[in-house]
Amino acid sequence: MPVLVLAYPVLVHLAIMLHRIELQWLALCCLAAIPLYAGLRALRPQSWLLLLVAMALLWGLTHIGGSHYILMLPPVLLPALGAWFFGRTLLAGQSPLITRMALVERGGVLPQELYSYTRNITWLWTLLLAGMSLLNAALAIWATPELWSWCTNFLNYVIMVPVFGLEYLYRRLRYRHLPHPGVIGFIRNIATTNYRSL
Repeated sequence: MPVLVLAYPVLVHLAIMLHRIELQWLALCCLAAIPLYAGLRALRPQSWLLLLVAMALLWGLTHIGGSHYILMLPPVLLPALGAWFFGRTLLAGQSPLITRMALVERGGVLPQELYSYTRNITWLWTLLLAGMSLLNAALAIWATPELWSWCTNFLNYVIMVPVFGLEYLYRRLRYRHLPHPGVIGFIRNIATTNYRSL
């Protein structure tokens, strides 16, 4: 699946910059394959059949000019979904998502001073993702396709990676009296957390 996730923005960008509908079609096929990945990898016939049907439908959609609009939806919907995923845990009676993750990472014991901090970081990710969704929607409406592609397929990641890194660095310095996992351990914890159970 990582190959599909990485290939998608590259194919979208190349499709926009080169004005090639075949690349738009390939990008959409990558997108369709992502939710089917587990079944495709397990060689389940129904997953492969669904992918083939989706590919055929997307081929038709591409050739009537509708794929360009479909490509503009994920950069708006995915950050909005992420903002909702973080933000819903900030409601009264809920435990903020980053607090839950910190509890799992620390074996269920979280120093009192980190409760407020993890709540603020949950707010940070909620607002950042909501802002990205709104910006991507505005770019889809008013920007040139080329500018839209540069921003949604590259600038979004250029923004998120430093925020992620700077937050980690700040936490290590601000709370240096507390034990923290190393960078590799931190990334491993994020990658292996079962978010459905949080």
